[in-house]
Amino acid sequence: MLTPVDLEKVAAFIPESKLFGQLKDMEQKMDASLARKKCQVQETAKEPKRTPATLRLYVFNSHAHQKDGQEAKEPPSWTLFLYGKLIRPKQERKAENKTQTEQQAEEDEDEDEPKLSQMLREVHVQLDEKLFPGEKGKAVWKAEEGKKPIECFEIKRTGSKETQARITLHLDQVPPRFELSKPLAELLGMQVETKPNVIAALWQYIKNNQCQLRNEPQVIKCDEKLKQVFGNQEKIGFTKLASSLQEHLLPEPPVAFDYTIKVDGSTPTHPDVYDLYIDAPASSSGYEEFLRSVNSDKVVEQCEREISSLASRVDEHKRRRAFFLGFSHSPVDFINSLIASQSRDLKVMKSSEAQNYAKLGGRAEFYKLPWAQDAVVKYLQRRLAAGAIES
Repeated sequence: MLTPVDLEKVAAFIPESKLFGQLKDMEQKMDASLARKKCQVQETAKEPKRTPATLRLYVFNSHAHQKDGQEAKEPPSWTLFLYGKLIRPKQERKAENKTQTEQQAEEDEDEDEPKLSQMLREVHVQLDEKLFPGEKGKAVWKAEEGKKPIECFEIKRTGSKETQARITLHLDQVPPRFELSKPLAELLGMQVETKPNVIAALWQYIKNNQCQLRNEPQVIKCDEKLKQVFGNQEKIGFTKLASSLQEHLLPEPPVAFDYTIKVDGSTPTHPDVYDLYIDAPASSSGYEEFLRSVNSDKVVEQCEREISSLASRVDEHKRRRAFFLGFSHSPVDFINSLIASQSRDLKVMKSSEAQNYAKLGGRAEFYKLPWAQDAVVKYLQRRLAAGAIES
């Protein structure tokens, strides 16, 4: 491999060789950039991309073996259902315009969507303590890695009385969302947001209100609103913004609502419906396809080898075509030209050996060697036998 010093020496004799050095440097930069981008893509692939969507919750219950004037064979019971479906924003289309293929495609997409448990961290259900005291009135679910996704939560209890249930959901938001303190919420005009977005909004406020010192841009001069957030400080460094905001970012409050479990009438009961706006993970099918595209280096290399092989075959056929086309136009001239070309090649191949003999033949000592006289006799005998020498 040529070193930079070698390239400079070559460039002194061949100016065009500088282009080779420039191309080499460019290739190294491109390889480094591609390797860096590949690492970034692989790091991003560890966590699926999230997009705004609506989590629609259906809450209903069923009941069985309730008394209707007669003793039931089994104790009366009821089952509470919490079912969730992810709805992504799509362009509205009339149902009658959808073909059977499109409807089937939408059903397949729904199967690939994340399940309810994949969008929650915790689920708490508290029943009426008078009817279900102690642990019997509590139901808790917490997310754990390796568990099979759950599409619908079910809670079954025995009982024949109408019951109140308090359902509390802790959403799994990535990145985490926080509830802003009152001073910070009034300053930025937002109630719940992610930490990066809070910092970005605060930085935009600082720039719009020219709170940076001219001589020291990394230092922020607090106005009255900023003083309420940062404890009446006159100045604060930009590097301390994130840590100073920590006390103003409170955990996002869970979603809580009440539901009345009915034990009479139709079963299952008509559901109560709630819409929650969340950042949902991408569907599993699209995520798996993305991962396959990231890890497709071997496929790309195989395609490059096939392309190179095809290009070589095309070049070989091109040379053959030129050979036979020249022969068809003028066979005699073509053969003579071919022989002359082969002769030149042979001379080039033997040039180093011929130069050595030429150097030796220019010296008198060459002809005084022991084998020189025998070689001359044999040469004359061959010429005489061929009739090249007249007697």
